[in-house]
Amino acid sequence: MQIQWADWIDHEVGANGWAWGKMADYYVLYEGDVRVPTQTTLKPGPGENYWIPEDPYLVPNSPSPNPDIITLQQSDPQIKNTISFYLDAAFTMEAWVPDVHMAIVSLGQPGMPVTYSFEQDFNIKKVADGYWNDVTSSTSVLNQSGLNLIGSEGHGTIVFTEAVHQISWSVDPSEYWHGFTVGIPVPEPSAYGLLGVLLLIGLILDRRRKNRGS
Repeated sequence: MQIQWADWIDHEVGANGWAWGKMADYYVLYEGDVRVPTQTTLKPGPGENYWIPEDPYLVPNSPSPNPDIITLQQSDPQIKNTISFYLDAAFTMEAWVPDVHMAIVSLGQPGMPVTYSFEQDFNIKKVADGYWNDVTSSTSVLNQSGLNLIGSEGHGTIVFTEAVHQISWSVDPSEYWHGFTVGIPVPEPSAYGLLGVLLLIGLILDRRRKNRGS
């Protein structure tokens, strides 16, 4: 199973900004803090690829080489950032999506931990040194305390433990730069082909049994 990471298509900058995109069969709407365009790689891009090195996001595949990322410059810890999932481009039919993965770049700084306080249960799936660790000569750190994800130059991937139609979180304290994207596991095309072959074999065997019995 590969991760289908969101293809972010359009956005509006601001503390109360938004972005929307497509992720497999779902439409994704983000509402919250969106940093200035020079620090995002949303379409029309392309821009800087912050998903390298890929180690923090290989679960099993990283968002790279697609550079899409939503970057935040949180100025008010009271701002709630929300990702919602829909079945339609009009954002009217909400979808409950299992196994949502969230890849995170540069949460916190050395000596200044920053917390994402979520409203949904999650687990940390992978942590490793990422884009900014070589620059700061620091080690990527992500820790979990209940619904809180605490980072010190943290690069990694978390997964939400139950199906969600919405993910909400706040950030404290304010930090200059951090970013994320989301994705879900989807079967590889070869898996669909194998399933079709197995179903066809099953139908043939079933027909043979019926013909022998008649």
